[in-house]
Amino acid sequence: MRFPCKKRSKKSRNTIMEDETTQNFRGDQNIRIRMSIRDLQEPENSVYRYAFLKAFNKIKNLPINDPDCFWNIASTNAQPFYVMRTTPAQSTKIWRGYSQHENVLFLPWYRAYLSHLEQALIRQAPPSEKQLVALPFWDSTSDESMTSGLPDLLMDDYVTIDTYDNQIPNPLLGYTLPKAISLAESDPKFAKPLGYTTRRYPFSSLRDSTNPQYETPDAKIQNHYIMQSFKNPKFYLQENVIYALNNGIEQAFKDSLEIEGYNPFSNVSSQGNQTSLEDASNKVLEALGGDVNNKQLLGGALGDIGVKEMAAFDPLFFLHMANIDRVFWLWQVKFHTDPFVITQGAGDQGIKAKYGQGPSPNQTGNENLTNLSNLYPFIQPASDPQRFVNCNDLMDIKTQLGYRYSRGSFGTTAPEEDIKQNKRNRKF
Repeated sequence: MRFPCKKRSKKSRNTIMEDETTQNFRGDQNIRIRMSIRDLQEPENSVYRYAFLKAFNKIKNLPINDPDCFWNIASTNAQPFYVMRTTPAQSTKIWRGYSQHENVLFLPWYRAYLSHLEQALIRQAPPSEKQLVALPFWDSTSDESMTSGLPDLLMDDYVTIDTYDNQIPNPLLGYTLPKAISLAESDPKFAKPLGYTTRRYPFSSLRDSTNPQYETPDAKIQNHYIMQSFKNPKFYLQENVIYALNNGIEQAFKDSLEIEGYNPFSNVSSQGNQTSLEDASNKVLEALGGDVNNKQLLGGALGDIGVKEMAAFDPLFFLHMANIDRVFWLWQVKFHTDPFVITQGAGDQGIKAKYGQGPSPNQTGNENLTNLSNLYPFIQPASDPQRFVNCNDLMDIKTQLGYRYSRGSFGTTAPEEDIKQNKRNRKF
């Protein structure tokens, strides 16, 4: 299913099984398999790896007037904030981006967003490779991640893209902005100059709030210190990630999967004294970007992926959110919640747009968020008349969206099924 924008491993100890016999909405069995990034690194999956890397490199280098350009896709999430409010805010707290956080629309909005990116990758792949392209996920709680941190494909400076050993700069490492994000279009701390390249922990991404051409004094000191260090900055990142995964993050995912009700499972405003999947997601992003719980006392560390204003400009963000979507699907399978239902309970702040992040440009603060709430700016192309996507369009990732996930932590699919499905999808 295409969602155009209105504007531009090892088997886990805790497994959730799901039925593999299904057909997608097209009536065939060509369901894309979103693999773990570590599985994608394996030699037997090289054709899928090459196709994905080339497609991602392609969208990053498209002109910015192309809807499939990574700049336009990343901009859909948050900054640059150039979407005018269409309704009264009815709230002193507002969010200027389209993305949904701290409310019940968090998980379905990102499910639609990931499909939007994936479809762009498929469109930009050559005809012979379109069937090979799918968005992989970084399984942050796999045994390998818990012991080794990020996989090589998310850390190497260069990647191979064909059987002739041709290499390109790794398109998953970061993104150099083809356009400035001005003070008027941003939170002043996160305005960016033309040519800025995204940063992860242990670097600081903060810019001067009056002149984004310059770093803040603290950021300048932080980044200078890192560059003068005897250790490679990637060492600090891996150390921070491994520490965080083993000190609360894995348990946060486990705890979220024990919550039966959709609202408290989905977001931090509804979770009460439980741990929502959004809470677990935030902890991972903080480990990648840096926060007060850093392993090393690098107090100025604040990478772009750690702040919602800029996170989507780092390609790693999408692989992380694909894992969040995978865990969301595992939760649906576990509790047989297809459809999942957003309940309207008194005192639940996650169902009101005015709480949490505040209403986004197309929301009013007092509106109730439901299964039928519009997930701006994504359009349901099959509808007549055309309308925005809502949660009911996203219930089943297989039959409605045409993809599924391969094996990963907390859940598994049979590896032999992955192999059979891959052979069906390959067309040479």
